[in-house]
Amino acid sequence: MAFLKELEQFFEKHIEGFFRRRFAAGIQPVEIGKKIVRAMEQNLQISVSKTYAPNHYAVCLNPEDLRRMQSLDISLTDELAQYIIKKAKQQGLNLAGSPVVELREDVALTLGELRIETAFMQEKEALPPTEADYAGTQVFEGVNAARDLPAKVRHKAIPCAALRVREGVDAGTAWELGNNRIYIGRRQTNEIPLNDMNASRVHAYIALEDGRHVIHDAKSLNGTYVNGERIVRKTLCCGDCIKVGNSTLVYEVM
Repeated sequence: MAFLKELEQFFEKHIEGFFRRRFAAGIQPVEIGKKIVRAMEQNLQISVSKTYAPNHYAVCLNPEDLRRMQSLDISLTDELAQYIIKKAKQQGLNLAGSPVVELREDVALTLGELRIETAFMQEKEALPPTEADYAGTQVFEGVNAARDLPAKVRHKAIPCAALRVREGVDAGTAWELGNNRIYIGRRQTNEIPLNDMNASRVHAYIALEDGRHVIHDAKSLNGTYVNGERIVRKTLCCGDCIKVGNSTLVYEVM
């Protein structure tokens, strides 16, 4: 019960209005979080000196349950990925890479049923971790975690880049980008927390894809703009201006 309470509090803190949305039937988001952590604990790989947890989780759902989960105002998968990081850190586990949670449809499942499939994903290849490959690896958290990776684990060279606030209440503030997913918005646990009341709690995120930083809108209320154009996903180039709420951030490559 303590675990469920902790999970509920996590969602309540990170998802605005979460508990105002009622699911009359079918799977509950808290149940997904509970099953994911159980799957993580049941699929550990132990090396000589470290214990590794899976970093890829496929949540298989009945089509109706899948539709309901996708109707949430923010990305449930991103919030679950953040919770995996938190639980792995609490239990002293190492992740093989940035955690990824995806929702999948399975017509064989009845309403309220779910199945979790786990995998160890090294960049884009499904490779189990080894002591040699991951020596010195730490739990992936924060914008500078990429520096802790040994060179041979890195899929591609990481561009030396940063986001700098040019306009807005946080003007002059800058954050270095690495190879981990970077969340932008009003939520104070984001890697880039903004004090802009017109930004969503989780407004957008930046991910490293094929050696390039790509910005994704996170179903924000006011939208994410790059060079004046509203985007869902866009590969960033040096000098691009990103509009989040009333803030303008510039992508700089150094």
